[in-house]
Amino acid sequence: MALFVLLLLCPLSVWAVDDDLPPLIEVRGSAVLEVPADQVAFSVGVSTEAATADRAMDLNSRAMRAVEQALLAQGLKKGDYRSGQLLLRPRWSSRPVGSSNAWQPKLDGYTARNEFLVETGRLDRVGEILVAATRAGANNIGQLRFTVAQPEKHRAQVLSEAVHNARLEAETAARAAGVRLGRLYHLTVGDAAPTPVMAAEAMPRTLSARTPPPVVAPQNLEIRADVRLMYEIEEK
Repeated sequence: MALFVLLLLCPLSVWAVDDDLPPLIEVRGSAVLEVPADQVAFSVGVSTEAATADRAMDLNSRAMRAVEQALLAQGLKKGDYRSGQLLLRPRWSSRPVGSSNAWQPKLDGYTARNEFLVETGRLDRVGEILVAATRAGANNIGQLRFTVAQPEKHRAQVLSEAVHNARLEAETAARAAGVRLGRLYHLTVGDAAPTPVMAAEAMPRTLSARTPPPVVAPQNLEIRADVRLMYEIEEK
């Protein structure tokens, strides 16, 4: 893990208009912690077409069961995936060029779509999982999204670093101004959540039997914390 500290100093000596408000100095600090992703999320889905709604759903259900068996065969557990969006909609004929105003669309059939939303820490098996799902019948593969499973473990570190360095900046500014830093008057904490990293589209829609699994390299994520501190200042 690498820690980058970004400090934005914004000293504001606010001398009181109200006698009850003390003179203050304000600083803003940011810290960025770079951590390796340990989770990946993506969707694997099946789209089927048929002349009737029942047939489209039946074909889709069969394919989804095969995809689920492929996921389990790759070592995923039931808790590593869940059902996503299920759609069934009619397909209508397209309007021909030059057709009259009396033209009416005709029902061409139905399209059924279903998907599994996968989230797993098995980053070393992502390529094999995607190949197995596609060969089992999945024809809609979503983008890979790399995340951190337990961001709260890193939040305390990056937040502490941001506050610590903002405090150092406040002390430096106070010394330069010929005053002494007093008690902390106000503290504002911004977000410290990791930013998910989106990979390019995971797979082509079709694979031959000899297509090797794609190489999927996990990416690092940044966890950032922003703080704003206001201190009372006193004369030396």
